[in-house]
Amino acid sequence: MEFCRVCKDGGELLCCDTCPSSHHLHCLNPPLPDIPNGEWICPRCLSAPLKGKVQKVLTWRWGEAPPPMPVPRPADLPADAPDPPPMIGRKEREFFVKWCNMSYWHCSWVQELQLELNCQVMFRNYQRKTDMEEPPNLEMGAEGDEDKSCKRKNKDPFYARMEDQYGRFGVKMEWLLIHRILNHSVDKKNNVHYLIKWRDLLYDQSTWECEDMDIPDFETFKLHYWNHRELMLGEEGRPGKKIKKVKVRKTERPPANPVVDPIIKFDRQPDYLDSTGGTLHPYQLEGLNWLRFSWAQGTDTILADEMGLGKTVQTAVFLYSLYKEGHSKGPFLVSAPLSTIINWEREFEMWAPDMYVVTYVGDKDSRAVIRENEFSFEDNAIRGGKKASKMKKEAAVKFHVLLTSYELITIDQAILGSIDWACLVVDEAHRLKNNQSKFFCVLNNYPLQHKLLLTGTPLQNNLEELFHLLNFLTPERFN
Repeated sequence: MEFCRVCKDGGELLCCDTCPSSHHLHCLNPPLPDIPNGEWICPRCLSAPLKGKVQKVLTWRWGEAPPPMPVPRPADLPADAPDPPPMIGRKEREFFVKWCNMSYWHCSWVQELQLELNCQVMFRNYQRKTDMEEPPNLEMGAEGDEDKSCKRKNKDPFYARMEDQYGRFGVKMEWLLIHRILNHSVDKKNNVHYLIKWRDLLYDQSTWECEDMDIPDFETFKLHYWNHRELMLGEEGRPGKKIKKVKVRKTERPPANPVVDPIIKFDRQPDYLDSTGGTLHPYQLEGLNWLRFSWAQGTDTILADEMGLGKTVQTAVFLYSLYKEGHSKGPFLVSAPLSTIINWEREFEMWAPDMYVVTYVGDKDSRAVIRENEFSFEDNAIRGGKKASKMKKEAAVKFHVLLTSYELITIDQAILGSIDWACLVVDEAHRLKNNQSKFFCVLNNYPLQHKLLLTGTPLQNNLEELFHLLNFLTPERFN
């Protein structure tokens, strides 16, 4: 190479003995006082390989300058003269990176040269979009959020360490917290690894972590995972190291046979709802009684009410009552607009704490992870891959409730239509008003024991719309 790798100028150059690169002595970091004797290898060839594939760059900072390079004392220098000053190095950029197939707990700093050599396209794109003179300031947020963060850091040393090591470099604290443990595996040394879904991240960002990773509430989530596995499969053995004893609310096994007649009217909400800390309004309790009575009579129903009066709560409580009283263990299918799914999650978490609820949304990669790990505990219950396929008939379902969008009812009919659903709930059921819609036709082919339609939209004296809803519920009577 006839020009310097750093400044691109010619002149007297030092050539690498293992690659074509050339450098000026003063362009090296730290600069060299003289041409070295013997073999010389350039910084690019000495650069350490990355520990994995980089998924994305989060931020950058100025790193420490390399140690100064001492200058040999010239032979003709007077004895009383001071030593020549050392050659001072320059600060170099370091990049905070997220690794592929690894959680944000494993983010680390890499040298600029490492990133440039191993991720050229990503490095150039990041340079184009980012100010490379001044590191980005990522400590942004409302004043109230900053006050809360400061208070929590003062109270919780572990949170303070997380904030210092990750938060101020572009990692949201939620990405470091467990949402749910999906699965486990055991290696040849009998070490257990857990597949973890992280808060505020999609399922395709789930990662495998070793059982002794230092993660907040890891022991609690391990217990939840094994308790649910024991509840659904009857397994009691747990591989790996003994899980530390922590206080967790153990899910109660539902009764094998019905313990309450659903025809009997509740004058007050049952004890299992009192334990949630919530209180139903009188009209919601009346709605619950009506839904239970209709279920006992084998009558599919439409719950029509003004928006905001708690149809979601009544539905969650209705399904929970079937589960807690031994009438049905599910699975229950809830189809709702994508924008309301988060509200359904919140209400089930509040009103049905013993039920295992799975949200089936996202892109093909996320849905593939959900199908493989959240539909059944059994291996190969569903064929892997991005394309949905039927679930084995004998495979036990892992969840009690599945929340999904209208679109996926049609798109993933292969898997969803292969499960025997104890009850279907359709939120904003006026979507069914057109009996020619694909959504309507697909749902007609699902195996459904009971149907509940929710609507808050007035039918505006349109008997045809009402007829289509009734036709979906009981096609043999309204055809």
